[in-house]
Order: sequence, then structure tokens, then C-alpha cells
Amino acid sequence: MIRTGQDIREASNARPVVAGLLQISVSVDTEGAEAVCSLFNELNRPVTVPSGTPHAGGSRAVIEATGFPDDADLEPHEVTMDMAQILSVKTFVAPGPDAEAVVQRIREGLYWLSRLHPVSEPTVEVVEDKDWQEAWKEHYAAFAVGRLFLIQPAWDEAGATPAGRHVLRLNPGMAFGTGLHPSTRLCLVLLEELDVQGARVLDVGTGSGILALGALKLGAARVVATDTDPTALPVVAENASYNDVACGPAGPLVPFAGSLPPSAEFDVVVVNILPHVIVSLLDHDSLASYVAPTGHLLLSGIIDGRRAEVVDALQRHGFKVSLARHEEDWVALLAARG
Repeated sequence: MIRTGQDIREASNARPVVAGLLQISVSVDTEGAEAVCSLFNELNRPVTVPSGTPHAGGSRAVIEATGFPDDADLEPHEVTMDMAQILSVKTFVAPGPDAEAVVQRIREGLYWLSRLHPVSEPTVEVVEDKDWQEAWKEHYAAFAVGRLFLIQPAWDEAGATPAGRHVLRLNPGMAFGTGLHPSTRLCLVLLEELDVQGARVLDVGTGSGILALGALKLGAARVVATDTDPTALPVVAENASYNDVACGPAGPLVPFAGSLPPSAEFDVVVVNILPHVIVSLLDHDSLASYVAPTGHLLLSGIIDGRRAEVVDALQRHGFKVSLARHEEDWVALLAARG
């Protein structure tokens, strides 16, 4: 069985009712933006696209991340942030008896995330209740990835398509995978370098479906997209419709929420998660068994400093890395049996 995602525990204690829509904002750099978006989505929170445009120049600032003010186990620490690369990511919490508990879970998640990425202490304020999803449209613009892809907002139907590029139309902010994070871009770049024409592809932890759709744009015959997040697969179906891709058991894109049969076999298996999850999938969830004898594993979401543990896990299961691509501190690996 392929297992991905996280179980989010609900607060057990009753909390005071918080009146008014709460807006939670954090400052991040471009690398941390999608990590924060992913956290908010794991907590089933709406999220707006990172706003602000990174620019040349600027300086570096040191920010103290304090986490929970009432939790002695969370020690303050310093976060160094490049002021030329700062973006703002926001989420919203509706008023109700659980609002305070939700805010506390968000603050705790951001605290631990700030140990991996430059993430500022969040600000919380009461705002006018408006359609938060419209905020995406104010800031999200088309951008190129690799040699062959253009990521475009779903509503930007009038946008020009450069010659030779495949357009991936997405409604971002609903599931992980906007194309902003290096790990997602590296996956698309490695897919470009593979011959996926007519291939059977498995996308583990599909999120928004960006990689599944990318594989289909490159000529894959069929993609099975799995995710344990119950909100992800409807998003995949929605994004498939924006790209005129048939989605369902008989279509080229198959969202799948259950356990794959042991006999399932794929020419390319894509996993863009986290290093320890990749290792667990290899060691405990038979990930390697789904790769055809002459197939490939495409792994991303790996910080360069943890590359060795993923490579070791691959070797334990008879795989050898044939190609690696880097962006900033991130690495994506292409592996085959050998």
C-alpha cells in the first residue's frame, strides 16, 4: 500500500469562540512559499498565492521565530531572510469555537517549518469576510518551467502560449503543486528528459496533479494519480478539466485513493514528497515493486544534504541513480534498476 500525507489531529479541548474572519500572514522567501502553502493545505486551510515580487538588491534580516508563546518546549530561534526575496503567504480561519485551536496548530506548524525554511513569525488579524480565493487572481501569473512547460492560471485563457511549450493550466492554492517550489520544477525538468511517449506513469502524492498533467502533455498514455489527502483528488479532476484531459477510470488520468494492487506496474513512478517519506515508501510500502523491469523512479523533494539516505535506500532495492538535477539546495533523482 502506498501511504502519503499526514494525519492532522483535532484539538480535544473546547476553545472560546473567535468572532470575525482571521487572516494569518507570514513572510517567506521564494523557496519557502510552497512549503508554507503545503502546510496550510495539510491543515485544510484556504491559502492565497504568495504576493510580492522578488527584486534585485536588498539586504538580509534576522527575525526571531518564537512559535507558541505559551509552550516552553518551543525555543525561540533566529531566522535569516533575504529581504530581496520576501513574499507574503496568507490563510484564513473562519469564526467559531475551534478558531483559536486552528490558529495554534498553524502557529506550531509554521514554527517547525521555520527550522527548514526562512519563515517569519505569523501575524494574525481580523479582516473583512470576502472571497479569499479571488486573492489568487491578483498575484498569480504565468511562468515558464524548463524548456517545454508554461504554468498558467486556469482563468488566464487569453494568455499567449510561447511556441514549443506545453501549457499547464492550474487553479493554485487548493493542493500542493503550483510549480513555485524547486522540487516541483525539478520533476518537470526530469520528465522532459525522459521519453514518456506512450508510458504508464504513477504519480505518488499528486497534490494538484501538476506532474501527472505534465507527463500527459509529454505524451504519456496513462497516469494514475494517488494521494491520501481527501481534498487532492477533486482538485486533480478540476485541473484536468482546465487542460481538456479526460479524468476517470477509463480516461488517460486516473485519480486513485485506494491501495494499488500488487500486480500494478508502471514505466515511470514519480514521487515528490520528502526524503524520509521516500525512504519509508521504498522500505515499507513496496514502492519499487510498481516500477517495471526497464522503468524509472523519479524522486524529488530532497534537500541536497539528505540525498545520501535516499540513494542508500534506492541501492537496497536494486536501483542506481542515472541522472540528478539541482536547483538551489534541492535535488531530484532519476533511478533505474542496475
